[in-house]
Amino acid sequence: MKGLVIYYSYYGNTKRVAEEYQKLLEIESKLLSADAVTEADILENDFFVIGSPTRAFNMVKPIRNVLKKYKSAFKDKLVVSFDTRADIVQINSKILTFMVKRFGYAAEKIDKLLVKNGAKLIESHKWYFVKESEGPLTNESYVGISNDVAIVNRKLKENG
Repeated sequence: MKGLVIYYSYYGNTKRVAEEYQKLLEIESKLLSADAVTEADILENDFFVIGSPTRAFNMVKPIRNVLKKYKSAFKDKLVVSFDTRADIVQINSKILTFMVKRFGYAAEKIDKLLVKNGAKLIESHKWYFVKESEGPLTNESYVGISNDVAIVNRKLKENG
């Protein structure tokens, strides 16, 4: 089994998460920014990690473009998604809390689009907090990444 970690990052936080995933995965994998992904990259891999920062309560355009442009190539592929986001509890804004409850986060939407494209979620979406709006990642996020990738590795072994 071969994997591909696809990400897009503005401030480097999502890239750091993607690098950690790629480093901790127990299968052969490579790392690519969404703006460098080709259809051949999708077709030659069996498993995908797809990560985006949450911007305007959604995934960023380069991630959306990959998922829409190569939608048929994701059919029957194993996937997991993640996003990086601000911690709304820490920010303590009623308006932001309302907006998040109404519109959500990037990873939920990535999962929905992948499933619509026929991909198989190996695990439900993950998220990692950044401090304020530009980061860096919180210490708890690094612990979360390690724990989440361990679960993904176990599920990949189960799926052979």
